[in-house]
Amino acid sequence: MPKYIRVNMLPDLAARLAQRGQDTVTDAAREALERYLALLEIGRAALRARKWEKGQLAALCHLGNGTLWQAHDLGPVSGGGVTNMIAAQAADESAIVLASFTNVAKAPLIRHLNSLSTVEVAALVDALERFWRASSTGLPVDPAHLLDDPPKVA
Repeated sequence: MPKYIRVNMLPDLAARLAQRGQDTVTDAAREALERYLALLEIGRAALRARKWEKGQLAALCHLGNGTLWQAHDLGPVSGGGVTNMIAAQAADESAIVLASFTNVAKAPLIRHLNSLSTVEVAALVDALERFWRASSTGLPVDPAHLLDDPPKVA
């Protein structure tokens, strides 16, 4: 049984969805969301295949605390020796704080984050958001499981 939800969106987004050729904006939005979620699964799989040093996932959870990500944060950035917003956050963090909190060296973490594709950045943002959502509800969370697939809902 389909579940219906109401979504408010800016006119620009509604116009872009209307250009997709589906019968309704609702159909276009559903298809776009399905594609986005499929890309997140691909990104998480790619992230799991990477070698993460001990403590790096915990460091990312620390860096993502309180961050409100926007769609434009997923794309590349230029300047400052970073290629994406997660790497920019790591670059802004004090190396002393990062090392004392997670025992992770800043430079290797930034190099690792700079090598991520846009799909991997989107998947990492999604994982960080799910981590902090679970943490805020009192569920036990472990940064080591940050990249696990979320449970499927029937």
